[in-house]
Amino acid sequence: MFTYLNVIPSSKNCYHAAILQKQKLLEETPSPRIIITGSSSAAFGINSTILHNDFNLPVVNMALDSDLGSSFMLKQLEGHLQPNDIVLLVVDYQTSQKGNLLPQLITGDYLSEARDWRSSFTLSERLNGHLAYYWYISRSFFLSIWDMAHISKESSFSNVYTSRGFDSKGDLVSHLGQPPYFKNSLPALVVDSTLNQQIEEVNSFNRYATQKQAKLFWVIGSCSQGYFEQNQKAIQQYESVLNNTLFCPIIGNSLTGVMDDALYFDSQNHPNAEGRKIWTYRIVELLDSFDF
Repeated sequence: MFTYLNVIPSSKNCYHAAILQKQKLLEETPSPRIIITGSSSAAFGINSTILHNDFNLPVVNMALDSDLGSSFMLKQLEGHLQPNDIVLLVVDYQTSQKGNLLPQLITGDYLSEARDWRSSFTLSERLNGHLAYYWYISRSFFLSIWDMAHISKESSFSNVYTSRGFDSKGDLVSHLGQPPYFKNSLPALVVDSTLNQQIEEVNSFNRYATQKQAKLFWVIGSCSQGYFEQNQKAIQQYESVLNNTLFCPIIGNSLTGVMDDALYFDSQNHPNAEGRKIWTYRIVELLDSFDF
């Protein structure tokens, strides 16, 4: 295990290894531009080409995983905003402020700067996070041996969640045209005090963006009709907190990203090809009403 952790390089095909590609896009794409950051619904569900064609601006999709946490996502952008940049912060209902330590540890294996974006965790959270990390890399090692000995099906799960699954704008496209997997149910939405802490940090970043003459927008992540109906009361409470305490503009409302369950790929917040087109055009239509 020690040898594997310290000698054998991490797989370049890991889903979170895409943070290297996305960081390079952020650093090399000229301003003004549209920067998308946030949860996995944005990685799966936004078609950046549609945004590019409508606004005639380069688009960078930084979104990876909701478990990275909104604090991590915003720290990644610090020092990179330029005048007239447009930032779309796409926040799924499950996206917390500090996120989960496991994906933050994984991204740090591929991009050293990402280690500075980690949140502060309790001792118990750090212990659980590192145990999960060691289990993850052990499992990845044995799965890689299995893959070398067996031919994977083109529609296999591993061929979707890979760093090679992203296009030149940072959109995940490996799931497009794939048959749907079992729809994983998202956890129920719970609105508590941590949402206020998250909003306070976003408000602070909004002040930073304003100083840089950039524009920040909050976009509520996409979810299936079934999830929306199961959590409607909590979602209404969530939206009320946003409307009362968030300083930056909100694109649409809680219904903007809600679509029929058949428009999702493997989870209640991962749109398929048709779903991403519908959701992106809704975002474009709403953005068109703002004067940049």
